[in-house]
Amino acid sequence: MRKFSAFFLVSALLASCSQGPQITNTAVHVASPYSGDGTYGAVDARVRISLQLEAGLQPQALTPLAVEAIELCGTTGCYRLNGPGLIAQHRWNEQGAALVADVVVPAGTYDRVNVLVPSTGAGIQAAALSLDTPVSVVAGARQEIFLSLSKPLGALNAGSGLVPAYLASGVVPGDSTLVAGLTTGSSTFTFESGLTLTVPKGALKDAIIMGVADRPTTEPAGRVVFGSPMTFRSPVTVRVPFNIDRLPKGLNVSDYVLTSGGQPVPDARYENGAFTATLTSLQNLSITTRKPFMQFEDGTAEALPQVVSPQATDTSKCFNALRANLETYKTRIASSGSLYTTDCLNIAPYVHVVIVDMTKPLYKFRIGLGDFYQTKSDGRNYFYLRNIKDHATAMRAFVAINGPAWTGTEGVNFGTQNGTPDLTLRIQNSLKYTQSEKGEAAVSFAQEDGNGLKARFLIKPAGTTSYGDPTFTFNQAASSTSIIRDGGCSPLLDPNGEAKFNTAFGFGNNRLVFVSSDQNKPAVELKAFCDVFLGLNATAGAQWTDGASAAGLVYAGDHKNPTNTPFMDGARKVLTGLGVTKE
Repeated sequence: MRKFSAFFLVSALLASCSQGPQITNTAVHVASPYSGDGTYGAVDARVRISLQLEAGLQPQALTPLAVEAIELCGTTGCYRLNGPGLIAQHRWNEQGAALVADVVVPAGTYDRVNVLVPSTGAGIQAAALSLDTPVSVVAGARQEIFLSLSKPLGALNAGSGLVPAYLASGVVPGDSTLVAGLTTGSSTFTFESGLTLTVPKGALKDAIIMGVADRPTTEPAGRVVFGSPMTFRSPVTVRVPFNIDRLPKGLNVSDYVLTSGGQPVPDARYENGAFTATLTSLQNLSITTRKPFMQFEDGTAEALPQVVSPQATDTSKCFNALRANLETYKTRIASSGSLYTTDCLNIAPYVHVVIVDMTKPLYKFRIGLGDFYQTKSDGRNYFYLRNIKDHATAMRAFVAINGPAWTGTEGVNFGTQNGTPDLTLRIQNSLKYTQSEKGEAAVSFAQEDGNGLKARFLIKPAGTTSYGDPTFTFNQAASSTSIIRDGGCSPLLDPNGEAKFNTAFGFGNNRLVFVSSDQNKPAVELKAFCDVFLGLNATAGAQWTDGASAAGLVYAGDHKNPTNTPFMDGARKVLTGLGVTKE
C-alpha cells in the first residue's frame, strides 16, 4: 500500500478481462475542465465520469464522500482534474448518480480511472476493475464513464476497503438532458417535457449507458434522441408527450404515429396527452404524420390536400404535389409572407421546403458568417463555424439554411471550429473570398431598397472570377453547379447519379425557395431536387449550398432536419448561413 502526502489513490483499472498487457502511459497532465465556450482541438473529446450507487444505497443514509481529484489514464498518459470535493447528499441525482469529472482529453484508448480521496491515515487498497475492452474515446464525442459504488461511502474515506467497480461506458448525444447507468434492476426516468421511460427489473443482461436528448420542436411532439440503439430482454415502456393544441388545422391525433428508429411502433396508443408504447428495441423516438401540412412564421399550421399521382415516378410525385398546391401557396404567402411545407417530405426527394414571398418590403436576404478567427499561412481569412440554429439567431432570420462548402475543420467537434470559403462569397458588398477555379453559378441579391428581394442568377464565364452584373453584388454566394438553369434542370447536374443529402435554394416568379434533405429519410440522386423548383415554378435559377451532415434548415426557430449523429447535438457547425429577416 502506497501512501501519498495529501491523499490516497483508488485505482480503477479498466484493463481487459484477460489481464493482457497494460496500455497506460503514466505521465500525468493537467486536464481541462469542459466549458461550452471553450476552445478545443479537432482531436479532443469530452469525457464525464460519474459514481453510481447500487440498488439499496441511499445518499441520505451514507457518510458524504470527498473526491479531491480524478485521473483518466491511457495511451497518451494520465489526465488529472480537481474533483468536486465533498459530495453532499443533494449532489446525487434521482438515479443515485453523482458527476465527479467533466473533462476534455485527447481522443484515444483509456484503461484506468484514478479516484483520489483525502488521506485518513488508514490507507485504501487499490483495486483492479475489469472491462471487456479498454474505453475508446472518439474525437468530437461526449463519452460517459460510470463507476459503481456498492459499500457505504464513509468506508471509502475511512480507508476500510471500499472497492468501486466499473459499471459501463458509452457515447451519448452532446446535448443529452439525462445520462444514466442502467443496471439489471428496475428504473423509471421522467423528463421535464413529460417524457417517461420505465425499465423493468431484468430487462438488461448487463449494465449500459443511456444518454437521452429531449429536443423540443414547434410541432405537436418533440424529438427524443438516444446515443445508440438499446435492446432489452423484456419490454420497456415509453410515454412521449403530444400537444394537441399544436395539431395542424384539419389533422387529427389518429393521423400521427409513434416511430422508433424511423419505424412505426405497432402497439402505440394515444391517451391523456401522450403516446404510450412498450418496446424491446429502443431507438430515436418521434411522432410524425405522413399527411402533408404547411406551417407559418407564427407557428400555426394547417393540412394540405394529399395530391400524388399513383402512376407517377418517385421523383415526379413531388412535382405533382407542389404544382397541385401552388395556387394555395401563392395565396397564403401573399398574406403570411412565407410558409414551410411537407409536401415532399415523405416522397422523393424527401426534403423540407420553405417558400418566401419576395415582394414583401420588410424582407431582407442575409448571409451569416462567424466572427473572424485568424489569417493563416495560406493567406486566407478564417472564421469561426456555427451551427445553423446559431446562424439563424445571429442573423435574426425566420428562415435559414447552411451555406456553401468551406476549407478548414469539419464542424463535427463540440469545440471551436474554423474555416474559410471555398467559393466566391460576398456579404454586404464586402468580398470575403474569390475562387476562379471553382463554381459554375451564383445567386446574387441587390442592395435593398425597401421594395422586397431582388435576385439574379449568374453564370461565371470559364476562367474568370466575375459573375457578371456588378449591381447584384450586395450578397452573393457561389455554387459548384447549378440545379435550375435557363428555365429547366441544369445539364451539368449530378452526372454520376450519386445519392446524397443536400441543401439548395433558388427563385422565380417572386418566390424564393429553400430546400434541405431530411436525414431520417433515404438519400436521393441530386437531380430529384429539380422537381421542387419546377413544381413551384421557381425557375429563374437554383443552386446547391453544401450537403451530407452539413445540410440544415431552420424555420420559425425550429431546426427541421437535425442529423442523426450524437457528435453534433443534431447540428453540424458550418461556415455560413443563408437566410431571410423581417426588419
